[in-house]
Amino acid sequence: MNKEHEKVPRWTWKIAWLLLIVGILVVASTAFPRSFPSLGAGWFARANYENCHFASGQTLLTVLVESDEWSCWIVTPPGTDYRIDADGKAKIRFIDGSKADVGPDVEASWVGVKRGIFQVLSLEESSVKVTVTISR
Repeated sequence: MNKEHEKVPRWTWKIAWLLLIVGILVVASTAFPRSFPSLGAGWFARANYENCHFASGQTLLTVLVESDEWSCWIVTPPGTDYRIDADGKAKIRFIDGSKADVGPDVEASWVGVKRGIFQVLSLEESSVKVTVTISR
């Protein structure tokens, strides 16, 4: 047999070592988040990934939002229209990155069609009560 065909190319070994090193870093950052604050679990723990879903048949959801932290991700049911009202100035950030203002001084409350996934942040120093109403 030809010995040339039995050898593994050098680039294959380089990729294998690279994957091994990346795997070790991922496991280490998950197991020891304080040692690797910018990787893995440390970053994930600081982000707000909590979801606020509507229960079956629920048409009203009220969330108290603060000025220093975005609220949970509010998820409206598929195929429903919704309205967002706030008793103070607040900013809405949608899952696609677009933003809108809501509050008593804004001309109209924000109205969405079909489905909404968004977070809310208070623009005032005190907390703001945000109400999301499902219309159908």
